[in-house]
Amino acid sequence: MQLKPLTTVHRPQSSNETAGGRIDFFFECTTWTGVPQIMEPHKASALTWFDLCELPGKVVPHERYILERLGNDLPAIIAANSLMAQ
Repeated sequence: MQLKPLTTVHRPQSSNETAGGRIDFFFECTTWTGVPQIMEPHKASALTWFDLCELPGKVVPHERYILERLGNDLPAIIAANSLMAQ
């Protein structure tokens, strides 16, 4: 499997940035072995491939933000509070 780092998104849990948060790492993977499968079925209802210009309506907002910009140069680190304000 080959992974290419794309970007990192910092998502604060609240308006108080000292309260902690999440960091999402995005990679591009063009080759793999085996069959992709859902490993946390309580968190996902399906595993489906979509063309980037035909994303479904229900996509997590910060993930949609990244997917819609894959053809452009993404910054190495994105603060989610700034991207959601755009």
